[in-house]
Amino acid sequence: TYHFVATYVPNPGGDIYTGVSDTSTTSEDVTVGAETTQVYIGGTSNGVMASGGSPYNSSNPPVAPASVYDTATVVGVPSSPSAFVAFTLYSGGSCQQPGQVFLPLTAPTLVWYGTASLVNGVATTDLISGLSAGNYYFVSSYNDFANGIFVSGPCEPFTVVTLPPPPPPTTPSASIATTPNPTGQSATDTATVTGSGSTPTGTVTFTLYTSTGTKVGNPDTETLTNGTATSAAFANLSPGNYNFVAVYNGGSPYGSVTGAPEPFAIAPLTPTVSTTPSVSGSSASDSVTVSGVAGQPAPGGVVTFTLYDSNGNVVGTPDANVALVNGVATSGTYSGLASGSYYFVATYTSTDGIYSSSVGGREPFSVAKVSPTKPPVKTPPYKIPSKAPTTGLGGSARSGQSGLVESLSALFVLMGLLGLVMTERRRRRA
Repeated sequence: TYHFVATYVPNPGGDIYTGVSDTSTTSEDVTVGAETTQVYIGGTSNGVMASGGSPYNSSNPPVAPASVYDTATVVGVPSSPSAFVAFTLYSGGSCQQPGQVFLPLTAPTLVWYGTASLVNGVATTDLISGLSAGNYYFVSSYNDFANGIFVSGPCEPFTVVTLPPPPPPTTPSASIATTPNPTGQSATDTATVTGSGSTPTGTVTFTLYTSTGTKVGNPDTETLTNGTATSAAFANLSPGNYNFVAVYNGGSPYGSVTGAPEPFAIAPLTPTVSTTPSVSGSSASDSVTVSGVAGQPAPGGVVTFTLYDSNGNVVGTPDANVALVNGVATSGTYSGLASGSYYFVATYTSTDGIYSSSVGGREPFSVAKVSPTKPPVKTPPYKIPSKAPTTGLGGSARSGQSGLVESLSALFVLMGLLGLVMTERRRRRA
């Protein structure tokens, strides 16, 4: 019993269509020949056929640009020198072979076509290289025109993939933590660098900026010791807000790292305020000297002078906003002060933002009591005559009367002196 199988082979590179068997009424068909195939990835070529490589594995697809080849093993056919296997490689689409019929499910694109003779029952294509990423499949058929034997192999799909670029080499990460240390008008910065692996080595560069981003001085670079570095002191800083920025310059296996800005403030300077009151009679004034800090600008600002009596009451009107000139300010004169105790208080108000305002201490002074001035008392002149005094009756005293005259003259002198003494006592009592 026999049956016919009709196989249509189009032009090279076309699809092969195998019809169904035309059987008689026998109970068993006779199958002539069988073909098995295998796609290989990689390998080498001798110019005719490929060898080596590894069988295709869908769990480990080749990476573009890929090199492949196909093999077909034919058994159960008689030896025929003219027999060959036709191989066709398509891209895109998909394939299906229900029974012995090859039907393209979607329109494929021809990539490669070739034939190969059997060598010990195996036909092998040459190496096909440069395949880009995508879906492919081989279709092959055994063709023995001399004996009229035609055998179709299965559809052999495979995929070529594109791997994502490899990630960059992992560099161990480092981080930097910093602490500014302001003291007076100076500041330092301490940086601690830690890593995901070994203790970082290398250097740290410290840069100081004002709050407006202006660089202060020159950056300072220090070497890490056990992961820590401290900057040199940035001195003579004016009061205000600042930021340190520390940069770890990297060291195997770590890259460079820039720390976040570290804000801190320098407090205003404290000036020295010294005062000197000046008293003249019932008038007084005050003078104040405001001294700055060495290496810093001289203080600028104004001074308000306030005068108090011994009971703490403000005397007169404070002399406000007297400008400093070369660090010195002098109040106006407070006149007509009654006798007693007073004190000045000088308040310095800074206008330069460098120095803090300051209130001076009390400056006590006194105004003495002044006595009224009286005209001097004039003493009338008394003269003792050198010759016999007159009697006052137009004649001269006779002998024996001169003693009386002299006694009266002495009495008058004594009374005059007594009057002077009494006058002086009354003056002092007044």
